[in-house]
Amino acid sequence: MQITRWQPPWPPLQISECEWVIIRDSQRQPAAIIRRFEFGEHREVWWRIGRWAPRSEDRELIGWVRTLELADMAVKFSPKTTVDLQQFSPARTAEEWTRYQEDRPRYLGS
Repeated sequence: MQITRWQPPWPPLQISECEWVIIRDSQRQPAAIIRRFEFGEHREVWWRIGRWAPRSEDRELIGWVRTLELADMAVKFSPKTTVDLQQFSPARTAEEWTRYQEDRPRYLGS
């Protein structure tokens, strides 16, 4: 059995010396923010993961982990609840989409 290493869809993006953002569903808005902390006399490194919000007081804690890779793996994708059928349509404009919807039962044989 071969074990595959985690391959993030987009790598964590470093935004400061100790902070990274994680991108998931939206390419324009982060899904999470990760911050590196050092604790104790041995300077143990921990990574805090928070759900992204523009204001830090609105962010929710996801958890604490020991590596950036684990932090990246902890941020999940949001399941899509609906599918935009227009993305599969040959229609390019709203008018064409309306005509396509009206003619669709004929194409489906009903």
